[in-house]
Amino acid sequence: MDDFFLIAVIGCLAAGYAMLHLWRHRDIAGAPACMAMFATAALYVVATLRTEPTLLSVRLALIGIALTPPLLFVAVVEYANIHLPRWPLLRIACVGVPLLAAIVTLSGDASQALLALASEPDRSARVAQTLALRQGPLALTTYLSYGFTLGTLSIAAWRMRTAPSQRAEMAAIIALPCLVTLADYAYYSRGFVLFGIMPTPLVMTLGLVALSLVLYRSALFDLRPVARSVLMDTMQDPMLVLDHRQRIVDCNRAACDWLERPQRDVVGKALAEVLPTEMLGPLDTTSHSRTETRIASDEEEQWYEVDVSLIATHGGPSGRLLVIRDITERKVVQEALHLSRRALEEANARLVEQSLTDPLTGLKNRRFLFERLQEEVNRHRRSGTVLGLLLIDVDEFKTINDTHGHPAGDGTLQAVAEAIRRVIRQNDVPARIGGDEFAIIAVDTEPAGTEHLAERLRLAIAGSTTTSHAGETVTLTASIGVAYFQGGNADAERLFSEADLRLYDAKNQGRNRVVCGPRPDDPRAAAS
Repeated sequence: MDDFFLIAVIGCLAAGYAMLHLWRHRDIAGAPACMAMFATAALYVVATLRTEPTLLSVRLALIGIALTPPLLFVAVVEYANIHLPRWPLLRIACVGVPLLAAIVTLSGDASQALLALASEPDRSARVAQTLALRQGPLALTTYLSYGFTLGTLSIAAWRMRTAPSQRAEMAAIIALPCLVTLADYAYYSRGFVLFGIMPTPLVMTLGLVALSLVLYRSALFDLRPVARSVLMDTMQDPMLVLDHRQRIVDCNRAACDWLERPQRDVVGKALAEVLPTEMLGPLDTTSHSRTETRIASDEEEQWYEVDVSLIATHGGPSGRLLVIRDITERKVVQEALHLSRRALEEANARLVEQSLTDPLTGLKNRRFLFERLQEEVNRHRRSGTVLGLLLIDVDEFKTINDTHGHPAGDGTLQAVAEAIRRVIRQNDVPARIGGDEFAIIAVDTEPAGTEHLAERLRLAIAGSTTTSHAGETVTLTASIGVAYFQGGNADAERLFSEADLRLYDAKNQGRNRVVCGPRPDDPRAAAS
């Protein structure tokens, strides 16, 4: 008995520590009920310590042993976050009914019978009297205790399967009622005793010590693991926890809904058995990764973002956490925005093109020519190469318009534009600068090459014709002025003015000819 007394004291001290720990975490679901369970279990152990039992001690022992199973059941239900209908009322009933049953039992002759039982020295007689009480006045209390114990074991076993991170805690919770029930059964069926007394109080004491150690080592009822569990279950995105072999050890409700499979058919499976093949590629990584995966079917196309994070322990990476987000709607919006942006860019490009293009001939217009001419002047000033500018004027264009009509005039301009396209080189820049005037920027071309280009162009225009409204063929000619730039302080307007003077000279000299300004190596060019 002295040995049992020492063990019981240790058990009560452990229960006291556990209650203090639970008091600091009393806001966590299940902690108040677990704290009350430790108190009632300690009450039962203390009440059985007396060598000479009294009426009060046997009553306290019965109340303690009657309330311990329902309180443990309530603690496990709340800690496992199981949502039972009308739980606030049901929780009160779980504790209130066994307490009321114990009080009613003790109000009759059962108190005296229990006192006589505790004082009975003969073990066989004690066993027979206990069985008689359990089948008689204590029947309801006994059945309630076993019923709550069975419920606790079921919930804890379910939680072990669905939440592997809490397996150690749930195993300890399972062990306490199992050991107490086993000791109870050994006593009544085999007459097994420890230290000459019924083994149930001793096993209860050892269970309190073990459960207190679990509270200390596993942070059971600490806010952090509970918060993580709640967060995982409330996340709208599917979450899967993998071990080092890529087997699923845990998942949240969203994952089960997305996979359309119950949790028992997900946990324990290899990831390849659960996820589509397209999602398995991003998992072969040794660091955090985030990838977008497209899953297409005959009916629809789905996009998912797979976020893979390593789960590290003191020994290094031991698993992975997968968060799967459905980003189909976002991709649809992004695609729509992309198409809209591209259409807008194309429309803007067309507007810019239209603003720089002559609609009749399809050549660039005056605005584009002067912008490009200034760019080329600046570039040729840096490079020191020769830049040529050709100004082209259709001969007798007003006469063609007045005699043959404006359609013939438009045809004339289009024929000249077509001749220009045939003759110019790839780097040359042609434009219609207004009325019957055209211009060509001859880029990086020596004066001889520019003059040859101008002469070929004159001949091409002279070989072109247009048709009047009366069906008459109109032969065309053009006058061309050429100017050059190579370094110096000249700008685009000065170069244009020089080419315009040469065009004026070509007109005065009888039209249908090319007149060139001084070449850059000509002393007259340096003088100008």
